[in-house]
Amino acid sequence: MAPAIASATAVIVAATRRMARTGRVATRSAASPIVRPTISTSGCPVRAMAIIAGPHEATHHTPCTAPIRTRATPSPSRRGTRTPWQRSSADHFHGGDLQLATTPKKTSTVKLADGPESFKATIQPVNDLAPTMQWRLTDGAGRHYLLLNIQDEIIDPSIATTSTVVKIGRKTRDLLQSRGVADAVLSVHVVNRIGVDRTVAMPLTFTP
Repeated sequence: MAPAIASATAVIVAATRRMARTGRVATRSAASPIVRPTISTSGCPVRAMAIIAGPHEATHHTPCTAPIRTRATPSPSRRGTRTPWQRSSADHFHGGDLQLATTPKKTSTVKLADGPESFKATIQPVNDLAPTMQWRLTDGAGRHYLLLNIQDEIIDPSIATTSTVVKIGRKTRDLLQSRGVADAVLSVHVVNRIGVDRTVAMPLTFTP
């Protein structure tokens, strides 16, 4: 009789354990699924994947679309196209923006009877170029005339100078008037050691 009782007891215990496990699984599945973080291999952002416990675990996740990779468009400077500032800077250091400015402004008529201070010509911008200048005042017959710098020193047309401002002295004015010169060309040849080699000129008209 004892073996039969032991066998019956074992059957009852096993059945009780199965019922307990079945109850826990059912309770867990119905109440709330177990949520575990998962990492997608498709390149999508990480999403939660619900895993429902049971004999055959089922997984559920919301499909997503992998982000599209786009190539950055190179900037104009990387394509070889220079910005306006880069172009102006390059032109400047090659003398491309050199010009003659006059005092009075934008005048090209010189009254010979007036004093030397009544007309001045300035080459600009040259502050950061460290250039030398060769100034010439040439009439229609190809004759050159002496000029003065702001210190009233003579500027020889055949010699380079560092003077950026010139004026027409009294002796040159008298000579022009005695020869009846009505017009001439004021020019300056600008050079330096970094590649500037440029001549800028402007016509002048003389009145008595």
